[in-house]
Amino acid sequence: MKLGDAAIVAVMNDSKAALTFFAERLERFAGPLSSLQIREVMVDMAFLNFHLKHRPVFATDCDLIKESPRIVADRPEMAELADLDYRVRGSLLHHAWREPLEFDRIRVPGATKEQIEASITAGGFTSLFDKDGQFIHQRGT
Repeated sequence: MKLGDAAIVAVMNDSKAALTFFAERLERFAGPLSSLQIREVMVDMAFLNFHLKHRPVFATDCDLIKESPRIVADRPEMAELADLDYRVRGSLLHHAWREPLEFDRIRVPGATKEQIEASITAGGFTSLFDKDGQFIHQRGT
């Protein structure tokens, strides 16, 4: 969800498991994200959520005496990922960036539009970090 200059990306069904695997990347953000980058974060969180090896099981626990409910989760001791299929990430990213306006904004020195799209579809493309792992500061929203 994007509201003005703020964006919220949340996974509501994994008890922070996707964030566990995304946290290291999140800590490397060194500035505001563009709308393109926000969409990539959304894709990465969905991609990680999709590949969870064991999912938490949620239930509602009702205290009848206090008349108060609470949501509880039975979750694995340690979050684990199944084998990652980067084509899934590529498909999600391609869908998130499918608007012509967004594809036109993607530039990589020395790469053609076709090469960029092939990299996106394969799941290895990122607008967040350069080849050296440094955060990419983008202009505009």
